Amino acid sequence: MYYPLCGLGTSYLYLNLNDSALFFLNKALNIALSCRNIDMEKSVLSNLLGYYEVNHEYGKVYQYANRLIELGDDDLGNIYRAKGNVLIDMGLLDSAYYYLKLSVASNNLDTRTMGYYSLYKLLKKKQDLGLTEYVDSFILYKDSLNMADRYDEIQKLKSEHTEQARQQEYLQYRSRLKLYVLAFCLFSVLIAIIVFLIIEKRRKQYYMILQQKLADSKLDSIKKYMKEQFDETVELETKLKELEVEEVKGCVRSFERTVWYKKIANLSDQYLSAKEQRELFKDLSVLFAGLIETLRGEYPDIKEIDIYFCILSVIGYKLKIIAACLRTTDRNLSTRKSRMKKVLSQNIFDVIFVNS
Repeated sequence: MYYPLCGLGTSYLYLNLNDSALFFLNKALNIALSCRNIDMEKSVLSNLLGYYEVNHEYGKVYQYANRLIELGDDDLGNIYRAKGNVLIDMGLLDSAYYYLKLSVASNNLDTRTMGYYSLYKLLKKKQDLGLTEYVDSFILYKDSLNMADRYDEIQKLKSEHTEQARQQEYLQYRSRLKLYVLAFCLFSVLIAIIVFLIIEKRRKQYYMILQQKLADSKLDSIKKYMKEQFDETVELETKLKELEVEEVKGCVRSFERTVWYKKIANLSDQYLSAKEQRELFKDLSVLFAGLIETLRGEYPDIKEIDIYFCILSVIGYKLKIIAACLRTTDRNLSTRKSRMKKVLSQNIFDVIFVNS
């Protein structure tokens, strides 16, 4: 209980609540005396000495000062000063001078300054001419204290400025870190989207190629079966033409499910861009791989534009729209159609241009 009581008493002293401070300090002193603990006793007596000195109860100050000198207090300079002031009040000026001289030998600047001030008052009371020496010393040490206070204040301001600069630097670092994290997250999301689109595009191409291979395999099986079942060449040719038409229709139905179908249908006089044309040709080459193979077999020297002209004609687009896709004129396409009629078989030509 000693330390809480002593702490409360000291706190009340700083708050100038003297009655409460005296109550708790006396309680703490009783505990220290009962425990016979010298350090605890010195601590409480120092606080009580300060209390009685402020309230000018010099009898108590004298009593506690003697006890602290007897115990060997850590700050004896301050005790000597307090006892010297009491002796001045009691009229024992020579004894007061002795103790005040001891107080100015203290290493504590505050104690030394107040000691010189007390010596000045003592010699003034004795009307001693040596008081000017103590006045000068008092002023010197007082100025030193003021300078020390200013130095401490400057150091405090510097510390506060340094701390504010560190906090500002930390906040800037946090802001940069958040920016980097946000940029990294956005970049990661962008990479993920790109990877997803690439995978999705390859998946679609894979299934389109697989669908075409299945259709080709099915057609080959049917052709083989028909050769075994039919003997007449004319009837076989007719059946094969029907199968080719069905195969092409299946490719057209697959194309109608893409985004290209409606986009091309809505074209008027505006051409596709070169980039859009390349992407369209790439998708058509996958969907209509069988038809392209047939055209190259019929006409090995066929040009790329003629191949895609044939494919777009099979789908059923008008000549003007096909011209917009191929970035040419419908008159040019009419010329190409006439030329291909001469080099392609009648069956293939009929399958391609059945809607023209």
